[in-house]
Amino acid sequence: TQSQAWNALLFLLRFTLDRQIDGLAETIRAPRRPRIPVVMTVEEVRLVLAGLTEPYRLMCEHIYAGGLRMEECLSLRWTWTSSSRRSR
Repeated sequence: TQSQAWNALLFLLRFTLDRQIDGLAETIRAPRRPRIPVVMTVEEVRLVLAGLTEPYRLMCEHIYAGGLRMEECLSLRWTWTSSSRRSR
């Protein structure tokens, strides 16, 4: 990206070649685009969960409801889950 190239040039000039160039603050830079988070609606989450089968549905419900990471979910023990939700 332009920012990476710009920062690489600044690093080269300042630290490798030991040079300071005046007027760098006035150079035109690429505008930063605002980052908009991708968020699913509650209805979209319901549709996704409805399409899953057990045990994947239970795992995804725990990840979603508890804000867990994938590795945290995989380290959970089956006996720690609610017995009323488990199919036997």
